[in-house]
Amino acid sequence: MAVIQLTEKDFASAVGENGSAVLEFYANWCKPCHKMLPLIEDISKEYKSIKFYKIDADEEVLLACALKASTLPTVVFVKDGIVKDVLVGNVPREEIIKVLEKIG
Repeated sequence: MAVIQLTEKDFASAVGENGSAVLEFYANWCKPCHKMLPLIEDISKEYKSIKFYKIDADEEVLLACALKASTLPTVVFVKDGIVKDVLVGNVPREEIIKVLEKIG
């Protein structure tokens, strides 16, 4: 599954209350974010039952604040509308997979 650009307008309907989602907060000026996005895109191909989104923290300031994404990149893991885990910075693939296995 592709990583989909998400805005505040679409947030509630996309993340909703059913299922799991991964939200990557990034900014165009953020070099570590440029390394993280291809990793998230690659992982999204393996976990087709989970929705993957990218959110531009500069454009979606209120959403970034609401989910406490003040350091970039920030990856937020949501299950059934509830934040289950957060990873901050350029984390290795294994850490992401570990959280995905936990939230299913």
